[in-house]
Amino acid sequence: GLLRDPKLVIGRMRGRFIQWRGMKLMPTFHPSYLLRSPGEKRKSWDDLQKVMHELGLEPPRHEGRQA
Repeated sequence: GLLRDPKLVIGRMRGRFIQWRGMKLMPTFHPSYLLRSPGEKRKSWDDLQKVMHELGLEPPRHEGRQA
């Protein structure tokens, strides 16, 4: 379970902030899961953008792949 709590499941918790031990956390997918399930990368990127917004940071712009 998420944060060693068997009642917390990443599929239900990801994408929104939670409070844990006085800290604000954004659960998201483990990188190895994203390697096995590349279709979930968009959700993870959306999560990271929410974190950046919360921190007052501007997400990088997508400029395509470099050769």
